[in-house]
Amino acid sequence: MTLELNQVQTHALPEPVSLRVSTGGVANVEADGQAGDDLLLAIVGLRPLQGGVVSLDGAPLTPLSAPWFRRMTAFAPSRLSVTPDSAIERALSGRGYQAGTMTQWCVESLGLAPSLMGSVESEAALIGMDMQVAHSLPAALTDDQRRQLLLAVAVARATRLLLVCQPLCPEGYLQQMAQRRQLAVVSVGEGVAQ
Repeated sequence: MTLELNQVQTHALPEPVSLRVSTGGVANVEADGQAGDDLLLAIVGLRPLQGGVVSLDGAPLTPLSAPWFRRMTAFAPSRLSVTPDSAIERALSGRGYQAGTMTQWCVESLGLAPSLMGSVESEAALIGMDMQVAHSLPAALTDDQRRQLLLAVAVARATRLLLVCQPLCPEGYLQQMAQRRQLAVVSVGEGVAQ
């Protein structure tokens, strides 16, 4: 699978972005959190493009193909308030969740298949999350810890493409994970080399 952005412009981006990333690879884009989240939402058709083309294996993203494209894509934003699914946003805030383990919470609140929980826990550990902290109630986690958990969940859910903004993970993690899980990854952040 190959994702291409050709002179993609969004409202929040200061200049157009072009990139090409294939399975097992990582493409880095330098942008702040708001512009990065805006770009990632535009890639999956949830924000309008101001210009340019997003294509997958040479086929342009259209309003008809966007839902199909989103099913194979996982998204880990820089701010919890921009997740494409408001149920995920509510779940990650931990509001209204009083009891249970992280496993129960991910299955019940995020709709994650129980079979993926081992993968979430493995990725959380590789990201550097303290597993004792990860098993805390969601409301007890800091915003950074919630973002790390969201990244672990996104990695577990991704089937072909992972979009991540301002990732909180060790250097080299995204490249190793892309190769290990055979994903194409677009990572947006400040100070990221293009």
